[in-house]
Order: sequence, then structure tokens, then C-alpha cells
Amino acid sequence: MSSWVYVADGDQLTPVHYNGGINLGFDILKDLGICRAWAIETILEGNMSDCLFHYHDHYCRLVQSAKIVRIPFRVSSDALRRAVELRLRESRTLESLLLIRLSRGLTDDTVNPTDYFSNRSLVSISVYPGQRQSTSIRLETREYEREFAGVKHTNYLFAMLEYKDLSKKGISDILYLRRKTREVLECARKNVGIFLDGERLLFPPSDSVLPGITQKIVAKLARSDGIRAGVSADGFPISYDQLLKAHSVIAMSTTAVVPVEEIDGIKIPISNEVLRLCESFKEYREEYYRTNGTNAIRIEHDQD
Repeated sequence: MSSWVYVADGDQLTPVHYNGGINLGFDILKDLGICRAWAIETILEGNMSDCLFHYHDHYCRLVQSAKIVRIPFRVSSDALRRAVELRLRESRTLESLLLIRLSRGLTDDTVNPTDYFSNRSLVSISVYPGQRQSTSIRLETREYEREFAGVKHTNYLFAMLEYKDLSKKGISDILYLRRKTREVLECARKNVGIFLDGERLLFPPSDSVLPGITQKIVAKLARSDGIRAGVSADGFPISYDQLLKAHSVIAMSTTAVVPVEEIDGIKIPISNEVLRLCESFKEYREEYYRTNGTNAIRIEHDQD
């Protein structure tokens, strides 16, 4: 993994240098994103041709999330893209995952941003080797609701505490349920959708989860395949019992669109519809890279 840190100031990203050059007294332990989890992030995929998979949608989500958690971020899409593409080229890997993290800035009292960061923020760009997943996965449920469900926040503490033990059992992720009602929400790192029959693909309420970019792509691909896909925000939450009786279940993230084969030790059928949808996403992503995004599925954003 390689990481770079910048100061976001107006329409430019200024690199933070540890030795020489710009010296802001940078101390990672003073980063409010570290000490107070006052940070947001997005993860996208890119390749050696500088093609970033749905970069515009990830940028829009960063801007929207920054407004919600009150992080000043006025850097243009083009300025951020140039910095990301530069780091992608330097990684020299065929396919990479890029984590863009936006933090509130540095602090002297662990609570408030310094005067210098009153109208600025920190941006870090980290590059990882590509991690595509193609096999079906197993999930375990927990009752838990995230703060700021519509924001891709950096607080994964509760998930990280459990991942090590779950991985020993071959469990890929945690599926969160709403407390008391046990309505289906989302995984720690993935969205889920369920087929109640062979024709309808439903997602948990959009006001209770982070509606992922991959999920929105999958919904449009499903419709083009003749599957009625929709977000169950209008009075149709998905109960845990419905989940276990589903025709099939699908999990979606930046790295994968895969079937769910088991939940809490209970086998879930893997339907032809799900397999076809997984293949449709794979073909769409490959075509996206071949055409440098000219076939991109349009995703609506509040600021568009």
C-alpha cells in the first residue's frame, strides 16, 4: 500500500511533506479523522490506463458526505482526479483500489481544527492492489445501526473487532439488522439485495443504508435484464424472515457483485437470475474499461 496526504485549499491539493518543502508540523496523531473519526472516504477501482471506474459518482458522494458531516471541501473534480491518476500511474499495478479519505484537519486540542484548518481539510489517497471477488459468500447478522447511514464514514470499529474471528469460520461479512424490528440494513462493507421471487430485486430502505454506487449500477443492469429492481423505501422494509425465505440474495461492493450462499448458517438458494446479474456487472465493468467509460450508466446525484 502507498499513501499520500494533501491539504485541500480552494481548488488545489497541496502535498504535505514530512521533510523539506511545505511544513505544516504534520502529525498524524493530530489528525481529527484519526482521533475523532471526523472523516469520510470512498473506494474506487482504476487500471494502468488511468481509467477510474465511475470516478464522477465517487466524487459526488464525497461532496455530499462532506456537507453532511461539515468538512470543508471545495476542490474541483478535475483537481482531485489529476492527483488520483498520478498516484495510480506511480503504483504500476494492472488494477488497483484507490481509497480517497477526507478528514477535518489537524488539531491542537484533539477536538477543534487548528486555525489553519478552519476552512481547509486533509485529503489522503491510498493505493492497494486490486481485490476482485467472484465466489459466493457467507454472512452472519448482528443488530446494529450506523450513525449517518447515508455517509461512507471511516468508523468500522465494531466490524473490525469481529472480522478476525468471523474469517476463521469462513464468514465474509457482517449483515446489520435494525434493533428490535430486525429489518435488514446493510453489510459492514457491502450492500445487499434480495429476490423475493424470480422477478423482483429489492433493496433495504435508502434512508437507512448507504446506497452504494455499485448497487445503483446493479439496479439499472437488472432492469435491462428484465428484472424489476427497486429500493424498498416506500413502506416495504425487508424483514429477517423474508431474507431467509428469499428466492436469492446478492451482495454488492466496489470489489464484487456476488451471490450469498448462507446467512447465519442457513443455506440461501443461488438463482439463475443472480448468476446472470453477477455476469452482467462483470461484463459491464470490462466494457467500461475498454471504452474508457463511454458506456457509463448514468447515476443521479443531488448536485447534478
